[in-house]
Amino acid sequence: RHYDDATGNSPNNVTEMLDSKTMRIVYRWQGMTPGSLAWSPDNRYVAYTKGSELYLLERQNLKLSKIADKLEGAYGYEWLNDETMIFTWNRSDESGHEFTKRYRALEDRWGGWRDKSQIYLLDIQSGFIKQLTESKLSVYLMDIDRDNNKLLIGRDPVDYKAPPHGISELIEFDVETQTEKVLGKYRTFGGAAYGNKGIYILAGPSFEGGTGIADGVGKVVNRSEERRVGKEWRSRWAPYQ
Repeated sequence: RHYDDATGNSPNNVTEMLDSKTMRIVYRWQGMTPGSLAWSPDNRYVAYTKGSELYLLERQNLKLSKIADKLEGAYGYEWLNDETMIFTWNRSDESGHEFTKRYRALEDRWGGWRDKSQIYLLDIQSGFIKQLTESKLSVYLMDIDRDNNKLLIGRDPVDYKAPPHGISELIEFDVETQTEKVLGKYRTFGGAAYGNKGIYILAGPSFEGGTGIADGVGKVVNRSEERRVGKEWRSRWAPYQ
């Protein structure tokens, strides 16, 4: 990124793909910044976004293909296998403006709370897009098990029965059978990921009856950052049992 007199305060952006051994420039994006860069598992392709369009660049011959467009609100592109990608698509609430509004929950004070995000599958050869999850709640993707075609996803239903006045569902979704298994419902939860020994969970100190409390028995720990907030992941890791 650099500046010159012709563009004033607007930066000139250049993104380069380099050979890490020779530092030779393999490809250059001039005047635009590719978004959501993701290499295919076989290292053959790199996928990236430009606005609401998804492109595929073949590494060997630098052939560039547009595989999908009109993807406004889509994000989080990940490879499921060498031929398929997974992404999240957020659809805005289209109920329109009204003179009165009935609040469904305290979170309804937040802008965009009624928007819905679901997980989609994209075939890179045909451009075919298929919706995987169909939930009344927004669904977010946390990790992918490529060997078994499974996804770790989450939902945050409204639940004020106990502090911290919210709950998160951890779900394993089987792409082949289109079925889901709820692994747990937690008051303190920040995210989850597949590991060599199973599934690891990011959570606050009071997870599972106080697994992460390190200040002594009977002491009250800070629980203000124990839950997932937007697209951020917080607190510490604890093994899933």
